[in-house]
Amino acid sequence: MHIDPNDKIIIPACPKNTPVPEKTKDRAFSEILNQLAGMPEDSESPSKRAQSMDNVCMAELNPFIYGEKTRIVEGAHGLLDIFSEYQHKLADPSCSLKDIAPLVNQMELDNASLISALNLLPDGDRLKGIINQILIASSLEVLKFNRGDYVGP
Repeated sequence: MHIDPNDKIIIPACPKNTPVPEKTKDRAFSEILNQLAGMPEDSESPSKRAQSMDNVCMAELNPFIYGEKTRIVEGAHGLLDIFSEYQHKLADPSCSLKDIAPLVNQMELDNASLISALNLLPDGDRLKGIINQILIASSLEVLKFNRGDYVGP
């Protein structure tokens, strides 16, 4: 007689006394499902109906808005890079104001494009506040540079 070492594994996995579910008596599947779920057969009550999607913000689901936000974030990141380079050149005594002027012009162009993109964002958007702070800082530096605040006496 050959003894298989896997017999002890197979026996508990396949019980002989498996309960057989009772057969349904010409009832519809939905009735059985409602009974198992504990729902009454008339499930058209207002509390059980599916809620509409009116409360979902469609702007979050709209890929166009997501693409616009991505473009706005990339524009803000580019403006911050220019702003950082401007700050380093401004601190470098070997750079003249003529060397810094192209950066200021680029900051003005980026400010204008970000302002127009800022109007696309809804009022409650947190990104709008961040972009607004970036625009204030860069606009102030453009104003100071053009006003001549960095010209020596």
